[in-house]
Amino acid sequence: MHDYDLQPADYDDAHGGASRAEAAAAALRILLGDASTVVDVGGGTGIVSHLLRGPHRNVFLADVSPGMLSQAYRRMSGRTVRASGTALPFRGESMEAVVCVWFLHLLPTEAVRTVIAEAVRVLRVGGRFITTVDKAAAHDDGSDIAELTADLRSPPTDASPDIYDYTRAAGMTPLDSIAFTGHGQGLAPWPYADELSRRRDPTATGIARRLRELPFPNTPRPDPVYRLRSYRKASQ
Repeated sequence: MHDYDLQPADYDDAHGGASRAEAAAAALRILLGDASTVVDVGGGTGIVSHLLRGPHRNVFLADVSPGMLSQAYRRMSGRTVRASGTALPFRGESMEAVVCVWFLHLLPTEAVRTVIAEAVRVLRVGGRFITTVDKAAAHDDGSDIAELTADLRSPPTDASPDIYDYTRAAGMTPLDSIAFTGHGQGLAPWPYADELSRRRDPTATGIARRLRELPFPNTPRPDPVYRLRSYRKASQ
């Protein structure tokens, strides 16, 4: 797990910036429909969350990182809370939607299950749980970089079939799915090799050496395409 308190100032620019956030928010707005009370769990700096707000929609952000929250506080006009997705400080059945964007893949399996159960608790009947799934697969695009870095990808905890099973067990039914492009996140061999070298991990260092041998060293490969899925809380 990354220490997100060490990187909030430049985190957004290093992860696709405003263009990636706008693409994610546009997809989320479609899935949110007319939901008027929303919490973004693991919302980080709020770069996506603040784009979901509107005259008829209140959006809250929950995150455990003080550094990330310091960035989010300004964007969200104070509608932030320091809290884990496994223990949200909201009343039961108080939200019309719970959102998790680029979050579940960071968690161990049992925590993913708990986050989903907690989402069900705070959702009203008919409310929506919306999450990105299969994040690692978004980077498995068949490019030369994807082939070389396959060993760096851990078994996913946000795989679509698993999330389907967890949500169904928690009392939700699947709704919709939509894909969006992670603009500006296509990897180029040399910059990515530099990033891997800083990890001081033997496997990453070895892959970095091989990346530096690839052609077109500063040409980004295709941007990843991410997928959002939504689920509805069924009646008891």
